[in-house]
Amino acid sequence: MERKEQSISPLVSIIVPVHNTSLYLDECLTSLVNQTLKEIEIICVNDASTDCSLEILNAWAVKDTRIKIIDSKENIKAGGARNLGIKTAKAEYIGLVDSDDFVSPDMYKELIDHSLDLTADIVNSNLHVYHGSIDELHWNVPNMVDLSEDKLKKRIIAHGMRMWTGIFKRYLFDQYNLYYPEKVFYEDNAIATPLFCMAKRIILIDNINPFYYYRTTSVSSYTRSAVSSEKLYDWVMAAKTMFNHTKRLHIYDNYKEELNFRFYMLFFRDTLFIYLLRYKPLKVTFIRQLYRDYRNIIEDTQISNNPYFVKRHTPIDYVFSIAGKNDIACFFLICLFKVKNYIKRKKKTDQ
Repeated sequence: MERKEQSISPLVSIIVPVHNTSLYLDECLTSLVNQTLKEIEIICVNDASTDCSLEILNAWAVKDTRIKIIDSKENIKAGGARNLGIKTAKAEYIGLVDSDDFVSPDMYKELIDHSLDLTADIVNSNLHVYHGSIDELHWNVPNMVDLSEDKLKKRIIAHGMRMWTGIFKRYLFDQYNLYYPEKVFYEDNAIATPLFCMAKRIILIDNINPFYYYRTTSVSSYTRSAVSSEKLYDWVMAAKTMFNHTKRLHIYDNYKEELNFRFYMLFFRDTLFIYLLRYKPLKVTFIRQLYRDYRNIIEDTQISNNPYFVKRHTPIDYVFSIAGKNDIACFFLICLFKVKNYIKRKKKTDQ
């Protein structure tokens, strides 16, 4: 292959953390070097891979000078790898791609074209989940009809928004010290919400054609493997870090209802849900401690009065909202999930 040279300054620096993804790395990098937007740099951070990922990266760097390699001898996980890439990036915009995913050829051109002459701080799009042979639209961007910037941010805070499907101005990371937590899983949860909050202008593309293919079949992903106790702790830590950032950056006072709901979902509800589904034996002490930690951090513990919680209105959320208040509530919740799991196993046996 003829060596491609970078002759002009990049518009987007695409950060790719790499850890033992040699199976998927060629497909990922092929999708990046073939972007219709040529003004890019591709910063690949080898995160202490033990397979042949580094050799694959070096071979690609010989073919295309837009590919830069950072070789970390220490395993700092995706967050640490992305931080290294962001701090060495030359472009105004940052793009984030996992090395076991891939993107459409026109993704970054579309994002830049929608940036309104590079004035938008964030341009984001829909996510398409890839199941090995087919893809499906998974998360739609919010309907922007009649949505002011403030209402759009409220929607994003309350319901969340992933980062890898968009581009972010680099100053958001640098100026507000919103770098990823390192050596942990679920690092996006820690900074995504405050990043969107600090942006002055957000553009969302409601694209039907896929831009970003999130691969669900990867066996070497940082976070798509089985949930361990370490990962559960990291999930809680990331939620707490997100909440602390909103306090530090004086975001909380303007979006209390949204942030209280978001923190409840990440720190308490989702953690408890994962724990009940994935762990054995289930312990009342864990639920009680999680609830005490939640109450110590949050100002408004009456989540059942939160308008976002009321709108969600699922029975399990109401059960979760009282879980942890006493041993009886915890024991009832554990029994409920044991019955649920028994019925699920019985159905599988009968089929």
